[in-house]
Amino acid sequence: MGSSSFCLPILEGLFESKNDILAVYTQPPKPAGRGKKFLEVPVALLAKKLDLKLRQPINFKEKFEIDELKALNPDVIVVVAYGLILPKEVLKVPQIAPINIHASILPNWRGAAPMQRAIINGERSTGLSIMQMDQGLDTGPIYDVLFEPIFDTDTYSILSGRLSKLASNFLLNFLDSKINGTRPIAQKTEGISYAEKISKSETRIDWSRSAKEIDYHIRGLADTPGAWTSINQERVKILLSKVSECTENEKKFVPGTVLEIMEGGIRIICGNGQLFIKKLQRPGKTPLMFNEFVRGYKVYSGQTWL
Repeated sequence: MGSSSFCLPILEGLFESKNDILAVYTQPPKPAGRGKKFLEVPVALLAKKLDLKLRQPINFKEKFEIDELKALNPDVIVVVAYGLILPKEVLKVPQIAPINIHASILPNWRGAAPMQRAIINGERSTGLSIMQMDQGLDTGPIYDVLFEPIFDTDTYSILSGRLSKLASNFLLNFLDSKINGTRPIAQKTEGISYAEKISKSETRIDWSRSAKEIDYHIRGLADTPGAWTSINQERVKILLSKVSECTENEKKFVPGTVLEIMEGGIRIICGNGQLFIKKLQRPGKTPLMFNEFVRGYKVYSGQTWL
């Protein structure tokens, strides 16, 4: 049971393993783009390509959906970024356990956006947790964890891609050697934090913050949904940046002021320190490195980004 691109290496790994996939559950097609055309979620497309049984319930409120699941008689239900709440009756279906792979070391960053929140918060490590599901929000007991560093070059997209590949082998090893002989351990009661879904209101860059905080913000939201600023009264996404110090003389500039365009990027002053902006994207356009971006767009020293 999963929906997002994060699930794809995990589904592919299961398909290529000795495990039998009885069915793939994912969300129904969703409206996307300006035309609101209905598009299949990534997991549905892969399931069809692999010729797997595909179910796309809106929810599990209908009795026939639960009966259909019971008829499969699964040993294990594997849930990864599914996006639907599973009722108690569904959690009782598998013979061994319903398990969830969550992209954090629980109980840190329970919820919808654990990787984004970890980067935005400036954390140096994250990881994966395999837990036995209960009816709470990522509150079930833990079978196993895998730690992974967060590098200064990591964006949300890069970290997500790396963790999803690690999750595939992590899950297969667990199913092959640990699930029948391992008892899950209750989560710690301290260190609990919640990774709320990223809202549109928090995607705008506040240049009065420190360069480090803005860099975390940019990397945590790249490439999607993207942190943005207003340039020439147009909403432009900033997708890549690098932190640097500024001189005492440069500190007098208003945060958001472009100092110069140089080899390292577009140099912009922040509330504390400065950033070199390296990659940008205009609405509906392809992301560009800064040197390509400035060839066709008006950016100049003294310009203020809002």
